[in-house]
Amino acid sequence: MITLEEYQQIQEYKANGVSIVETSKCLNITEWNVRSWWNRSEDDLEEYLNKQLYSFDNYRQYIIELIKKCPQISNTNVMSRLQEDFPDFDATYSTFNRYVKNLRVQAGLSQPKRIRCIRDDQPPGYEAQVDFGE
Repeated sequence: MITLEEYQQIQEYKANGVSIVETSKCLNITEWNVRSWWNRSEDDLEEYLNKQLYSFDNYRQYIIELIKKCPQISNTNVMSRLQEDFPDFDATYSTFNRYVKNLRVQAGLSQPKRIRCIRDDQPPGYEAQVDFGE
C-alpha cells in the first residue's frame, strides 16, 4: 500500500528525470511499487486508497474492541476471529496486517513486548518429557 506523500514523491522524482530504480532506493519503496504507480494519476491513487480503507472500516470497531480486550492478540488471531464471526470477510493477510498495524498506532493500542527468558542448561538426565497419550 502506498500513501499520498509517497505517490507525490514518486511523481516528483519522475519529473526530475530520476530512474525508477533510483527512486525506489531513495524512497525505500520496492521497485515493483514504484513501477506500479509511475504512470498512474492521483485520481487512481485516491480510488485505490478509498477502496482499501472502506473495506476494512466496516470492521474497525470490532477490531478495536478485540484489541482492547486482549492487547497481546496477534493480527493472525484477529483475522481468524473476523472470518469466524463475519463469513463475508475476505482479505489477504498482508493487507489486513498493514491495516491493523496502522490501526494500533492510530488508536494508541500498541502490542506489548513479549517477555523472554533464557532457559538454564540442565545436566543430562535432570529433566524428562512424558507423553501421556501413549
